[in-house]
Order: sequence, then C-alpha cells, then structure tokens
Amino acid sequence: MKPNGLLLTSFAVILSISGISAAQNAAASGDQGRQSLSQQRVAKKIISISGELSDDGKSVLSESDGEIWTVTNPDRVKGHAGQQVVLRGQAGGGENTIHVFSVKVGQSEMSYTARSGDSAFRR
Repeated sequence: MKPNGLLLTSFAVILSISGISAAQNAAASGDQGRQSLSQQRVAKKIISISGELSDDGKSVLSESDGEIWTVTNPDRVKGHAGQQVVLRGQAGGGENTIHVFSVKVGQSEMSYTARSGDSAFRR
C-alpha cells in the first residue's frame, strides 16, 4: 500500500471514531434533558389538600397524614384563617409547599364520584 493511501485511510478512521464519540455525547446529554423534564413534571403536579388553615394563613395541617404544608401565596387564602378548607394547587418540588389556585371552605370530607363512561365500567 502506498504511504499516501495509508495516511488517507488512517485519517478516515480517526474522523469516523471522533464522529461516533460526538454522537454518543449528544445522546447522553439528551437523556439528562429528558430526566430534568420529568423532574419538572413531578414538581408541577396539581394536588388537593384538606385540613385546617393556620391563623396566619401561611400553612395548612393536612387531615390525611398530619403533615404541615406551606402556602406560597397566603394572600390567596386571606380571610379563611383558622377554618377547615380544601386547597387545590400546584405542589412544590420536593418539599411540602403548595401554590394555591382555589379554596373551598368547610369541606373536610372528600367525596368520590364515578362516571359510567369510565374505563372501569366498560366491558
């Protein structure tokens, strides 16, 4: 084999190896992006908490598990301090925080409803 042909073949092999490694790095960083998106989805979960609102409106004591949840927007629950409420809102990431969307007063018991069109009733 001629020296120029050997040099050209070596150069082609080096380029192909570097291209493969670059593609693997891009795939790995894409996986990390997907993981952070799934973590964001978990952090933005909509929840309902029933319990007693604190006197300052900055926290609520959950009826179901006795945990204390911090209200990130206490102005939304103003006027309901010390009352039994059901808060609906967005859960914070990892800690017991809730950003309240709506407040219902005096509904301490959860009610369950079923629709006949739900998949549990189909045959």
